[in-house]
Amino acid sequence: MKNFLHITGLGMLAGLCAFMGQDKLSLRSAFAPVAARSSGPETSKYQGIGLADALQFYYRPNVLFLDVRDPAYFSHGHITGAINAMISQTPADAPVLNLIKQHSYCVIYCSNSGCGAAAASALRLSQLGVTNLLVYSGGWEEWAACHLPATVPEDQRL
Repeated sequence: MKNFLHITGLGMLAGLCAFMGQDKLSLRSAFAPVAARSSGPETSKYQGIGLADALQFYYRPNVLFLDVRDPAYFSHGHITGAINAMISQTPADAPVLNLIKQHSYCVIYCSNSGCGAAAASALRLSQLGVTNLLVYSGGWEEWAACHLPATVPEDQRL
């Protein structure tokens, strides 16, 4: 019963925040990655998701949240448990690639839906052979606005 109430409460919160945002995709669609735009001959594969789906993935085991914002922004607040990395297709990315491949899914996010860094990172990662990618379009700003699990410095708490 406790799990049912927990899931129902999360669903209601996600629904309210999704209503305030533009969350249009269902969790079901995240299991069938679709082709994204690519300028090269290879097609990238990642799925865009909204707040409700991101929240569902947050509470699933073996899902990595990847914050691709500048480290200074990450240090001012991020989704709890997320790691910070800026993907550049260099040998320095190898540890991040290995970590992503160890997880069932990798949810990539940046600042907000207008940022574009998450989609660009997903494109680069997919070109490097990573296939378990989800791009959370609302990003940190939407997550924080809905008061979802976040890590922020003590001096920035409300």
